[in-house]
Amino acid sequence: GVVAYQRATENKSADLPYDLAKLVTTDQSEVKLDKGQVKTVKFQIKMPAKSYDGILAGGLTFLKKATAAETKKAVAVNNQYAYTEAVVLHGDRDLTTNHLTMNKITVEQLNGRNVINFPLVNHTAAYLNKVQTKIKIYHRGGQKVVYHQNLTNGQMAPSSIYKLPVRTGQNALKAGKYTAVVKVKSKKQHWQFKQNFVITQGEATNLNHTAVLKQGPNWWLYIGIGLLILLLIILLIWYIRRKQKKIKELEKQLNDKRQS
Repeated sequence: GVVAYQRATENKSADLPYDLAKLVTTDQSEVKLDKGQVKTVKFQIKMPAKSYDGILAGGLTFLKKATAAETKKAVAVNNQYAYTEAVVLHGDRDLTTNHLTMNKITVEQLNGRNVINFPLVNHTAAYLNKVQTKIKIYHRGGQKVVYHQNLTNGQMAPSSIYKLPVRTGQNALKAGKYTAVVKVKSKKQHWQFKQNFVITQGEATNLNHTAVLKQGPNWWLYIGIGLLILLLIILLIWYIRRKQKKIKELEKQLNDKRQS
C-alpha cells in the first residue's frame, strides 16, 4: 500500500517537527466551479521559525460540498467525492534511520468486520518504504497461532501513526488473553515487538453484535425438520395400515355375504 493523506490529524506522531496544517494556508476555503470550469487555487507556505531535518508530509483535500437536497435524502449510504493532492516539504538534511515503536493493541470494527489494530509509530521525519509486516497472535502461553497476517510492499508516512489492522474474518471475536509477535522490515531496517493484550467479554459481545459473521449450522432447525419428516412418515404408515385394515374388513364382509 501507499501513504494516504486523508484523516491526517488522527495519525500524527508526537515527534512531528511542525504541523503542516499550520504552515500551509489559503484564503479560499470554498471554491465554486461551473461545469467544465478550471480555477487556480493559491496556497501560502509559511517557513518554520527554526530549521528541521527530514520531511513534512501531508495533503490538500478538496471535497465536494453536499447540497441541501442531498443532505436531506433518507438513504443508508451517502457517497462523497474527494481529491487529495500531496504536499511534501524537505528540511535541511534527509534522515535515513527510522525509530519505530508500537502502541497499545486495540480492537474495533471496520466496514462490518472485526479487526485487531497494531498502532505502529514512525517517530522519524522520514518515509518508511517497502515495508513488510508479519504478525502472529497466540493465546497467552500457547503455541498455536490464532490469527496471522503477512503484508508486503507497504509505505509509512514520516512522523505518523499507522493502525495496522489484522482482520479476524467472518468468525466471532473471542474474549481472552493473547500475545502478539510483530515483525517489521523496511529495506535494511528490522524491528520486532511482542505485546500481551486482552479482549474483554464486553468488547467481544459488542463487536460481534454488529459484525458480519459467518453463520454456523442451525442444528435446532435441522432437528426440527428431521422430527417433522419422521412424524410424516409415521402418519403415512398409520394411514396405509388403516386403509389396508379397512380393505380387509370390507373383503371379509363381502365374503360373508356371498357365503350366506
